[in-house]
Amino acid sequence: MVIQMGIPENPAKHALYKTGNNSADMAVTWYFENMADESLNLPLRIKKAGGSGPGSQEVDPEKLMLLTSMGLPEKKCKKALLACDQNVERASDWVFSHMDDPDSDGDSVMANQEESKEASEYVCNKPGVYKLQSFITHLGASVHAGHYVCHVKKEVEGQPTWVYFNDAKVAATTEPPIGKGYLYFLEKK
Repeated sequence: MVIQMGIPENPAKHALYKTGNNSADMAVTWYFENMADESLNLPLRIKKAGGSGPGSQEVDPEKLMLLTSMGLPEKKCKKALLACDQNVERASDWVFSHMDDPDSDGDSVMANQEESKEASEYVCNKPGVYKLQSFITHLGASVHAGHYVCHVKKEVEGQPTWVYFNDAKVAATTEPPIGKGYLYFLEKK
């Protein structure tokens, strides 16, 4: 947005960084106050917080407490704060978008082993042929108004029959609206 206001890319990056990336208006104001500074045309170079080099793993304890007080795991919060330059708002977004990620490389190996163990429990050697078992249909003018019903293929008196399930009734039907389904349930043959 700052670039759309006519500010060149490098000065826009400097302005956003210097104003804490709080708002475009603050960045534009800062730029106009400091536009005489020639160093704004150079690429932005940021020193990582908490020391130099990748070995620095310090996080601000107050920021960590803010995140963990929301019930978030401490390891994830530390990782998020380090990844987001100690910005609490960005770190909380990072945690929520990385909840399924393992906390460490060791956790990753364990997670992969558990997943492969679970996957082996569900291995099926049958060919990939499916039959329609049931489906849900929406009856109404829009998703905000209407009613959901279900059609299930069942054995009725020894014959496969489509059965209509509604809040008010259950009945056999000869022509279910298969093409108008909202959600389909398939069964592997």
